[in-house]
Amino acid sequence: MKKITLLLLMLISGTAFGQTTVSSAAEIIEAIKFTEVTGLNFGKLDNTAGTVIIDYAGTPTGTKTQIAGGVVSAAELTVTGEPDEAYSITVGETATLTESVSSATMDVTGITHDANETLDASGNETVHIGGTLTVGASQTTGSYTGTISVTVAYN
Repeated sequence: MKKITLLLLMLISGTAFGQTTVSSAAEIIEAIKFTEVTGLNFGKLDNTAGTVIIDYAGTPTGTKTQIAGGVVSAAELTVTGEPDEAYSITVGETATLTESVSSATMDVTGITHDANETLDASGNETVHIGGTLTVGASQTTGSYTGTISVTVAYN
């Protein structure tokens, strides 16, 4: 009787669970990144109040006129990654430019980009960034610099 009970217990315990395998996989793709080709430059300006708007092509408009000898350009970035992949770009809405000696500031607002947000067959896209600089009345003279926050990520 003990042998039959042990045999039945072995059969029951052997069928009380199931075992199988599940497949798994991964695909590694090139990390998305960007490099700055050109920064957003508003040019050389006098210290009277007004605005300068730089569009995607780097063309200045607004109430201020550039003074000869200044560099004017929209920012240009090269986004690189996996060919034909969609991505998203987030650009800060504002930035602050600061003069290095006096710590005086000017604000850049209305920051926009022209990204299609899809990499081409070579895994590249050129993106331009523009914005509006506000110069205050009797703005402190000097060279102003700052940064614009940019993030790219695959969708």
